[in-house]
Amino acid sequence: MNLTSCYLPLYGAARLEKGGKILPLRRKSLAILYYLALEGASRREHLAELLWPDSKGSVNLRAEIYYLRKKFSLDVATQSGLLTLPENVALDITQQNGEPLEGLEGLTADFDAWITRKRFEVEFQRQPQLMQRIARRLAAELPVPGLWILAGPIGTGKRRLARALADELDLPFYEGWKSGATGMVFLEEPLPAFEEIEKSPNWPRVLVLARPALGEEPSLLLGLRTVYPTERTRYLKIPRLSYNDAAGILGSLPFVDAARFYLRSHGRDELLEEMVQANHETPLKYRAVYKIEARRLRRKSRLALERISVCPEPINAELAHRMGSEEDLEELERRGWLVYDHGWRFSDPVARRALEYDLPDGLKIQYHQRAAIAWEQAGKTMLSAWHQLQAGETTDLQLTASRSGNRYAAALLTNIEQNQGPPQKKLAKGGLVPLLESKQAGEGLERRENHWLILRPEYAGGAAWLEFEPLETDAIVQVSGQLWSFAPLFGALQEKPPLALHVGEKRFWLAPVNAAQEFLGGWLLPAKDHFSYNFFLPANTPLALVSEVDEVAAEIDVQAFAVAERGSPELVL
Repeated sequence: MNLTSCYLPLYGAARLEKGGKILPLRRKSLAILYYLALEGASRREHLAELLWPDSKGSVNLRAEIYYLRKKFSLDVATQSGLLTLPENVALDITQQNGEPLEGLEGLTADFDAWITRKRFEVEFQRQPQLMQRIARRLAAELPVPGLWILAGPIGTGKRRLARALADELDLPFYEGWKSGATGMVFLEEPLPAFEEIEKSPNWPRVLVLARPALGEEPSLLLGLRTVYPTERTRYLKIPRLSYNDAAGILGSLPFVDAARFYLRSHGRDELLEEMVQANHETPLKYRAVYKIEARRLRRKSRLALERISVCPEPINAELAHRMGSEEDLEELERRGWLVYDHGWRFSDPVARRALEYDLPDGLKIQYHQRAAIAWEQAGKTMLSAWHQLQAGETTDLQLTASRSGNRYAAALLTNIEQNQGPPQKKLAKGGLVPLLESKQAGEGLERRENHWLILRPEYAGGAAWLEFEPLETDAIVQVSGQLWSFAPLFGALQEKPPLALHVGEKRFWLAPVNAAQEFLGGWLLPAKDHFSYNFFLPANTPLALVSEVDEVAAEIDVQAFAVAERGSPELVL
C-alpha cells in the first residue's frame, strides 16, 4: 500500500504539498525534510549543528521535530540514533520549473553551502551522460600536472566542465586560489595576481583558468605561461551543445520554443538552462553580466557599443560613422567585442541582444533612426525599412521590397492568398523504399530518431547540405515536418528562403509565404509552421535538402515510396 500523501517539489519554491495544497511549515522544518529527502537517514547532532550553529542546536531540533509531529502528523522517526524522512513524505522531481530548493537560502552559512552543492549535483545528474562523455574524452588527452585554459563565451559552463574533469581524474576540486591545495584549482574572475601564486611553495596538480570571453588576456595568464612549459599547457575551447545533447535541459518544450531557446543560447549549457527556467531569451542574470563586462571599456567605447547593439546585421564603416562609433571599432575589436566578417559584427550575438534589451526606449528609437538613414544612403533599402519599423515609423515594406531587387522579400511580403501553384499529377504510393544519406555538410544538421533537424544559429556560415543516394527506380518522396524562421522579417533581410529542396534540376523552396509562387526558375511553397509535400523523384535523380540562411529551425521527415500501379492516387509535385 502506498502511504505517500505529502510531496516535496525539488524544483521551484521549497514547500510541502498535500492534496494539491501547500502546508504552512516553518522554513527550518522544511529544511529538515528536504535534507532527509536528499541525504537519507542522518545523525541528529549533524542536523542540529547545520541549522543552529550558534545556539542550543539539539534543543531547537527537538522542538522542530515535535512541531512537525504535533501540528502536521509528520513523524521524523529515529532509527538507531538517525533521523529519517516521514513515511508519508516523498521527493517530487517531476515538476522541473525553477531552481532546486528555492527559498531555503539564508538559514545558515553551512546550510547555504549544502544547497549550493546539492544544486550542482542535481544539475550534473540532469545530463550525466553528456558531461561524463565530454570529461572522459578530454581527461585522457590533458596533462597532469598542468595548466588548462578554458575558453568560450559567457554561459558555456566552464566551472561545470572543470568539476566534471576533476571527478573523472579523482582530484579534489577547489574554487579560488588556495595556497597548498593539492588537487585541481579552478580560477575565474576576479583573478588573483600572478605574484600571489608565484610565491606559493606548493602548486596544485592542475591549475584551471577560465579565460575571460571579453577583454584582453589577463596578466595572470601571461605570467603562468612563463612558468608552465608548452607540453604541460592546454588551451580548450568549450564545445557547444548539440540540440540532442540539450534535450535534458529543454525537457518537454514544444519544438518551436525549444528551438528558439537553443538557437538564441548558441548551445551554451548554463545560458540555455537560465533561459528555460526564466522563460526569457535575455535572462536578467546575463544582462547584468554583459553590463558589467561593458563597464570595463572606456565610456566612449561603451556608448559606441550600445549604439550599434541595435544592428543584428554586419555594419560598414559608413554606418559606424553615422552611428558615432567609427573611432572605437578598433578598440572594440581588440577587446573581443567585435569581429570583422564582411563588415563588423558582435563576436557574441548574445551580448548584442543583452545590451540592446536594456537600452532606454528613447535611445533605442534614436539609434534605429540613425541606422535607417545610413542604410538608405548606402542603397540598402530593406535594411533601412526594417530599422524604420523598429523605430516605430510607418513604411511600405511591400513597395520597398519590390523596388529593392530583393526577390525573396518581394515574394514573402506579397499578399497572395491563392495561386495555381506548380504543376501536379496524381500517383499512388506503394511500399516504403530505403532512402540513404550520401553527404552531410555545413553547420546546423543533426539526426534525431527517424527525422532530421536543421538548426542554424546566427552567423552560421556556409550552407547546411543533406544529400541522398539516387534511387534506381521512380519514387514518390514525402517531405514533412515543421519550419520556423526567427530572423528579422522571417529572413527577408538575408534575401534567401529558409529551406530548399533540390530534385534533380528542379528547385522548390519552403518559406512562410501565403501561397505558392514562382521563384528563380522554381517554386516557393508555403511552409508556415507544419507542412507536408509529395515530390516525384525519377530514377537516378539527385535529391538534397539545403539551408543557406541563419536563425532557421526545422524538423523534417523524408520518406520515399514506390510508385504503385493501383491504390488511392495523391497529388505529387
